[in-house]
Amino acid sequence: MTFLVFFAILFIGSLGSWAAHYLLPVKYHWLTVDQLSKIQSILFSGSIGGVVSLIAQKQISK
Repeated sequence: MTFLVFFAILFIGSLGSWAAHYLLPVKYHWLTVDQLSKIQSILFSGSIGGVVSLIAQKQISK
């Protein structure tokens, strides 16, 4: 359970940082292009993988 909570907090924090970077004025940007790219690829590839996995599990359990 602790493992799940840790990664949920990590995911929400990463998503919040990524969104805040784009929503805040340019003078408050703190992430480099490489950092943004890495966060974006981890967030969205992991999210898509999770959705696909969830759908596959539902189909297998039928």
